[in-house]
Amino acid sequence: MSRNADAAPGRTEGLVSLARKTFASDIDIYVDANGSYDATAGIEVGKMLESYNISFFEEPCPFDDFEQTKCVADALSIPIATGE
Repeated sequence: MSRNADAAPGRTEGLVSLARKTFASDIDIYVDANGSYDATAGIEVGKMLESYNISFFEEPCPFDDFEQTKCVADALSIPIATGE
């Protein structure tokens, strides 16, 4: 992924959807964005992830951008992981 966009549009949702369909609720799914988003895009992706019952969303924003990461965390019901 590049900043605020999938390398191929819809790729993230396609992969998460496939994993959830394949494994149903038998596994926890964790998604790592590797700091690919700003707060606005991170929230948008996070809302989509919530619909697939994701266990946590790792590093939606760059690891050193605490303010944007907090914005994402405050807007979502799923846990956010950050840092290494």
